[in-house]
Amino acid sequence: MQRLDRVVIFGDNSWEIVAALYGTLKAGGVFVVLNGGMKAPKLKYILEDCGAAFLISQVAKAPVVREALQTLRRPMPVIWMGPPAGIPGTRQRVTSMG
Repeated sequence: MQRLDRVVIFGDNSWEIVAALYGTLKAGGVFVVLNGGMKAPKLKYILEDCGAAFLISQVAKAPVVREALQTLRRPMPVIWMGPPAGIPGTRQRVTSMG
């Protein structure tokens, strides 16, 4: 991440979103926070329109994110927040997937 890169943070209100905001600011980035209830077409439009360099999303929002990224004009690095899907009782963690 470079200084002033735009980072879209997508998810429901949680401590994970606060941590993503803080981390983005500490890294010198600019954040765009989006409501987790947003549909894929609107998410795709905002990703393209704001010129986002990264997308940070909660794992629970993976279906919407994947649908939005399928038709995006350029590759978008995604950082997933939360436990791995389908594994109950695991600890919270942040993993990167492209």
